[in-house]
Amino acid sequence: MPECKDCGEDKPEKEFYARDTSCKVCRTEITNEKRRERKQQWREYINAAKGNKCVLCGYDRHEECLELHHLHPHRKTLSFSKFVNDKAFTDENKVILNEELRESIRICRNCHAEIHAKDREV
Repeated sequence: MPECKDCGEDKPEKEFYARDTSCKVCRTEITNEKRRERKQQWREYINAAKGNKCVLCGYDRHEECLELHHLHPHRKTLSFSKFVNDKAFTDENKVILNEELRESIRICRNCHAEIHAKDREV
């Protein structure tokens, strides 16, 4: 039985992906940790670019409650959440994101919901 290079446990072949020296459990955790780090990098970048409070009501208590709203949805070319989940934190991707950030505002979830429910104007 091969040994996982990360956890050091001997495991059956079926617990490894082809040609991988980390077991499936360790590989999943490594992948998830890289994704968390990448999302944090994007979060810090967006905070620096768009601030860390709602431009409509001033809410700033929890960063997780802040979102980005496209001012011109018909010109929207990407989903912010999908982008930060899927894209590497590179200069090339920063340029792509900056194009979208120029046409967006930082708002809280409540204001965002009100805008989409047509109860609030931007």
